[in-house]
Amino acid sequence: MKATDDPIVWDYAKDNGFMIVSKDADMHDLSLVYGNPQYADKSGSMEADGLPQDFQIAWREHMKAWRDYADFLNEMKNSSARKMLSEEKLDALETKHSAEITNTWQEVLRIGRNYGAEVY
Repeated sequence: MKATDDPIVWDYAKDNGFMIVSKDADMHDLSLVYGNPQYADKSGSMEADGLPQDFQIAWREHMKAWRDYADFLNEMKNSSARKMLSEEKLDALETKHSAEITNTWQEVLRIGRNYGAEVY
């Protein structure tokens, strides 16, 4: 589904009870608009007790990056908060959150691969 449009993937996951795991910030934005097909809830509450400690830490950091971005997007729904930011500042904050999500995801992948996980 690499070349499939996000809304099509979203609808398919929602209609079939699937969870989406993606580093793509657009998927998170869709959750705010269309409702979440179990991404944040299931990803954030994933049972990790049997997983290596370094992976658990990296996963928690990745989920924190997503929560921080969600908090930012929710705050931007407030028109008074949004009006206080210039376009440049808003772009800088978007870039910061996107980089944090990407960086933490890369760490999750790196650690997973160290344990033999095949990640594509």
